[in-house]
Amino acid sequence: PGPHGIQLLSALPAITDPVVIDAATQPGYDGTPLIELDGSLAGAGVSGLQITAGHSIVQGLAINRFSRYGLEISSVGHNQILGNHIGTDPSGTIARPNAGFGIYVASPDNRIGGTASGDANLISANGGSGVYLAGAGSTGNSVVGNRIGTDLAGSAILGNGGYGIDLRAPVSTIGGAVTAAGNVISGNQAGGMQLVGADARDNLVQNNRIGTDAAGDAALINRGPGVTVSAAPDNTFDGNLISGNGTHGVFITGTAATGNVVTGNLIGTDLAGTTAIPNASQGVYITSADNRVGGSGDGEGNVISGNLSSGVYLNTAAATGNVIQHNLIGTDISGAGPLGNARYGIDLRGPANTIGGAGTDQGNVISANGVDGLFVFTAAATNNVVQGNAVGTDMGGTLDLGNQFRGVVIYAPGTTIGGAGTGGNLISGNGTHGLFIADPVSAGTLVQGNLIGTEITGSTALPNGNFGVYVAAPDSTIGGTADGAGNIISGNNGGGVYLVGSGASGNTIQGNTIGLDISGASVVGNAAFGIDVRGPNNTIGGTDPGAGNLISGNGGGGIQLTSTNAFDNLVQGNRIGTDAGGLLDRGNLGPGVSIAIASRNTIGGATSAAGNLISGNDNYGVQIAGSSTNLNVVSGNYIGTDQTGAAGLGNSRFGVYLAA
Repeated sequence: PGPHGIQLLSALPAITDPVVIDAATQPGYDGTPLIELDGSLAGAGVSGLQITAGHSIVQGLAINRFSRYGLEISSVGHNQILGNHIGTDPSGTIARPNAGFGIYVASPDNRIGGTASGDANLISANGGSGVYLAGAGSTGNSVVGNRIGTDLAGSAILGNGGYGIDLRAPVSTIGGAVTAAGNVISGNQAGGMQLVGADARDNLVQNNRIGTDAAGDAALINRGPGVTVSAAPDNTFDGNLISGNGTHGVFITGTAATGNVVTGNLIGTDLAGTTAIPNASQGVYITSADNRVGGSGDGEGNVISGNLSSGVYLNTAAATGNVIQHNLIGTDISGAGPLGNARYGIDLRGPANTIGGAGTDQGNVISANGVDGLFVFTAAATNNVVQGNAVGTDMGGTLDLGNQFRGVVIYAPGTTIGGAGTGGNLISGNGTHGLFIADPVSAGTLVQGNLIGTEITGSTALPNGNFGVYVAAPDSTIGGTADGAGNIISGNNGGGVYLVGSGASGNTIQGNTIGLDISGASVVGNAAFGIDVRGPNNTIGGTDPGAGNLISGNGGGGIQLTSTNAFDNLVQGNRIGTDAGGLLDRGNLGPGVSIAIASRNTIGGATSAAGNLISGNDNYGVQIAGSSTNLNVVSGNYIGTDQTGAAGLGNSRFGVYLAA
């Protein structure tokens, strides 16, 4: 009975004819090697076994302490490496490193490990990476069911000095479709695995545990990212547990790293998807173009939660054309419990990316994160599209799982939030503002078809903690005249829409319902004014069909224009204090329109389409007050009647009150 050691004094000859080396035939073998191939005295530059013949099997050995690689496989390929301990003692608990890679592969169609009992290798404690797959000729390899960087039990670190797997070859499979095929790739010094260069394409990485123990319930930290994709295209990462790593969970970088797909993974949680095992930085970090994280297909969405920075980070102008779709970002696997990332749900700093989508099962849940839900930042982050997401709620859109501060933050130009008819987001339950459009760089933001401050049906309040929409930027559009372009901005704990500062100019607010439910019949009021205007040259409503807003049921009044910056604004064609039909009292609990310390604003106009219906409010219809208020025009409005002008629908105080 063993174990027995074979201590070499020089290199073995290369294996040039197919052979089976089966140490599992040693009497007493029960799955743990009894034959140890010891290279400690074999000299410099020596690998344990060198196989060039192909069609060989190496099984049941402990291969350790060689000055080069444990196993070196080149030329023909079609080899099987089964049940070996490479870099440890026979018990799989003590490090006995080979100086270089555990296994070096430069040939095609080899299998390292397997799903049958006794097939899995232990590849740990080596000086270089555990497994290295080299070059375009090393195609069709599979690495299946192994433990790479841990002890035999998969519960303690015996890390390789490089990566667990260093993949520079095409069309290989790391793991597989069944649970038993997955490798445990944890405890390694450089990171879990990396795919590098144009040759590392069309690989499948599936059902592995990267950064955790074998049970998937505790971290065994890879010091670097769990998965690094560096200038490698068209790879698929599906169904993996990628948690507990020393930096990012998944890192995709380099201009050639395009077409990669990340689906169905747990990134930052335990195997159950209910408890955080955080990656120390981002869940997914991308600095390249045209990759997809999630997808609308069954099971394609990832859970990206519990990480110590942001869930998803798209950084630099090179991060363009990426799609982030149908993921749970900041919740547990049920989509109903909070499991927030410490910073943003998504930190977006590249152009022309899509967050969610207009179709069924394309939107993300972006909730319960430690700062904001979605943060779009820098002038380079132009023309991004954000559609169909639930930001601040559970997956069902009925429960408050608010992000700590704001739902969506825009510091970038030309962003689209929602869409006319389809693609609207649910932005509710967040700690402060629902949507924050800040700074002149955010010009040209388009906000359409969203529910902001209600639950998914648009009939009940699910308030954001302050304003529904906060705008300090120019030339943005909130709503529109097309069918479905208007937003429901109701139920918020501050006002509905806030335009603030001299930079909030040239904005258009049209076709929205602000303070009522989606039917336009029932009150779901914002706590303060429906619209608070403190900037110049904005248009509230308009004369075109569908341009007018419905602004009713709000706690502070309908529209307020205040501050010296609020000049040259145009308020036309709105219904302020009535239901959508213009026949029923749904008054604001303050003036319909209030002007103070503001000048040259126009309320109504000379045409019938320009006039506002200002009725049913629990105060003045129009109030103009303040010593510096001047040159405001109020004309062509219906004040105190219904939309026909024939029936009374009075404001509770004066129709027009002038104190200026």
